[in-house]
Amino acid sequence: MKERQVILPLSVREYLGEIADYIIELSTHDHALRYVHELVSEINHLSYLADSLPASDSPFVLKYHEKAKRFNIQHGVWCVIFHIDGDFVIIDCILPAKLVTS
Repeated sequence: MKERQVILPLSVREYLGEIADYIIELSTHDHALRYVHELVSEINHLSYLADSLPASDSPFVLKYHEKAKRFNIQHGVWCVIFHIDGDFVIIDCILPAKLVTS
């Protein structure tokens, strides 16, 4: 099993910030911080799981990258769409899982 570095592009980090802002509106800053840290922690599991996940055949997922894969986190609430490039796992986007069509 190869371990790779997970890359969160600026657009993904900004989206995580939007998620945190939304949680702050409903709850507390500490809750938002914990939640986003849990998301990032689960995303970082892709450093060793990325190779074991199957390539997607979903046109919705493949519009992000020709070799895109998906990984559901937070008990299936979020879908991480990513691809592997050399020694890196590049996160293309994070979406609510219910928006990602098979």
